[in-house]
Amino acid sequence: MIRFLVSAWLVTALVPSAKAQMTAFCLPGQNGVINCPCANPPAMSGSGCNNFGPTPPGGTGGATLDANGAAIADPSNNIQFVITGEQGTLTVLFCGTTALPAGVVSGAGVRCVGGSLRRSYSGSPTLGAILFPNPSSPTDAWTASGSPNSGTTRYYYAVYRNMDAVTPCGSPSSNFNTTNAGSLTWL
Repeated sequence: MIRFLVSAWLVTALVPSAKAQMTAFCLPGQNGVINCPCANPPAMSGSGCNNFGPTPPGGTGGATLDANGAAIADPSNNIQFVITGEQGTLTVLFCGTTALPAGVVSGAGVRCVGGSLRRSYSGSPTLGAILFPNPSSPTDAWTASGSPNSGTTRYYYAVYRNMDAVTPCGSPSSNFNTTNAGSLTWL
């Protein structure tokens, strides 16, 4: 219980209260999306495939991507991406131009974002959670090369280290996991 409160406090204290219009998708084993590749289905609705190893504080098995703020297509956009329930030392948020409705295997998880993929942010989580942008990773790849145009939809997902997945997945290249995905239409 204390672990959950610490993680929930961290996210609540650092995230603006305005909710972005992110539409979550890529829920493994649901709505035509492939199952998790290493017999690690999500323990809760809305998350990616379960982590292997110790559950992070406040976590229930898999990691979840969400967004807060306004997705406004200008250099000073106020969007903030929130990733919770992850396990690992490195997290990378990706942005793509298309959705992959059925998903593809990606490490110990499922990826449902494709097209032109760009690494938007990377950083180290605290207590199983991370926010992007943050002081240590303030630059967004889309705004650095020009914001998405108004009316443009982009698709987001995060990848994070999950070294404990190597043995259950049977491959040294399965040392990471993924969150669910989300789409945002920029205003």
